[in-house]
Amino acid sequence: MNYQAEFKLAEWNMKPSRVEALKGKMVRVTRKVEAVERDGVTVWCGESAIMSETQYAAYVGAQESAARREAEVIDDYTLQLIEEGVI
Repeated sequence: MNYQAEFKLAEWNMKPSRVEALKGKMVRVTRKVEAVERDGVTVWCGESAIMSETQYAAYVGAQESAARREAEVIDDYTLQLIEEGVI
């Protein structure tokens, strides 16, 4: 299953959890959250998506797969640099 989550910009008065269980087997996922000062008040800005538990499992799987691919590319490039005597 290839699930592409729709993240939207959001703001919170308190730092949100990365994953929050909602009613009806749904979850809210937040990412790229950072604190911003506005008129002396801290607000939290980031991205949020609501998805089913099944969609969340697919989302997590896709994130893990992308991280593995990125690590493999870095490892391959590092090995190439070593073999060429650059490092």
